[in-house]
Amino acid sequence: MRYPKKLVAALRSINAQMEKPGAKEWLASRKKAGQEIDPETAEVICRYVHLADPYGVCADFPEELDFFSRVFFARSPDSDIWVRFDDLPKATVERLMQWMETGDYGKSSLGQDRDRIAPLTYEIAQAEVQVALRRNLWTSALLIEECSQLPDGRFQFTVAEHRPNGPD
Repeated sequence: MRYPKKLVAALRSINAQMEKPGAKEWLASRKKAGQEIDPETAEVICRYVHLADPYGVCADFPEELDFFSRVFFARSPDSDIWVRFDDLPKATVERLMQWMETGDYGKSSLGQDRDRIAPLTYEIAQAEVQVALRRNLWTSALLIEECSQLPDGRFQFTVAEHRPNGPD
């Protein structure tokens, strides 16, 4: 099977960026942190991210790889390092998935209720909605103008069409 030349070039570009010394060590630190995550206490988030670069490491992202997917991340409660499930040990992922699928995710192994789903911040909500607009409507012409959080915790967005200034 032959792949389009632009796609092959884009994949090579991403791989080259991820192989750079700073990026390579940074990605390795995620895998190392993942080894230390205890599924009994882990926090989980779900984000829409670029499939080819889920951590957002690449500064120059090729248009040919502009595909988004929902990805789960976990972290230890005392850490700010989020690790995608693909970089966690298999047993950790299996336990986290088991809790999420059975609806028991908010309970510890001791049966104590606790909030294990990380809260959604204003900045993350705004970024997620902008990605969803682009992903679902296949356009970057819609931009979020305002974002506010309602008293019940939901977010409200005002979206407007944005057209770059062109020749009149």
